[in-house]
Amino acid sequence: MAILFAADFPSESTRLRRVNDGSVRAVARGVWTDSPHLTPEQLVAAHWREIVAQFLPGAVITGRTGFDHVPEDGHLFVSHSRWRPLELPGLIVYPDGRDEHRDDDVELEYGLYGASIVRAIIDNSETRGRPSAPPRRLSAEELRDRLRRILAGMTGDERALLLAAINSDQNGVAADTAREIIASSYDVPLFDMF
Repeated sequence: MAILFAADFPSESTRLRRVNDGSVRAVARGVWTDSPHLTPEQLVAAHWREIVAQFLPGAVITGRTGFDHVPEDGHLFVSHSRWRPLELPGLIVYPDGRDEHRDDDVELEYGLYGASIVRAIIDNSETRGRPSAPPRRLSAEELRDRLRRILAGMTGDERALLLAAINSDQNGVAADTAREIIASSYDVPLFDMF
């Protein structure tokens, strides 16, 4: 079973011949497969990183999907210069129109990147911008719950390093929001947590 793109065929006529003889079939615009058994949704679920990297090279998985670097309920949010969503069977990828890479982004397969933990916190703490449907960011309560789980698995030194990285982030407004959410997660003054 393979996912194929236009460059995988020696020529357009070869691709058309293979589609016509049934040895390959379309999965989505610009994506084909030689698998006769799986649905397009199953193929996208199995190969989404490869497909996203083909159409949005170098994208950084961010927003509410930036913590785990996987789609959530059929949605994936990325930082990429493309504006228009990429619609695939069972998955919609929402680029933000910005091509923002940070030094701490995590390299993934196929040339994709994932947000670092600090970037994911900052991205989800951002309060500017229009609300979207589906929401690009976690709600304050969802972020608070996520931060409780993250911080519970850290030592005091690791928490201090995380807070220092948040404090030094260039997005001061989001950093302030992140600190407030972290502090409210534990109902203690922030300086007592570390």
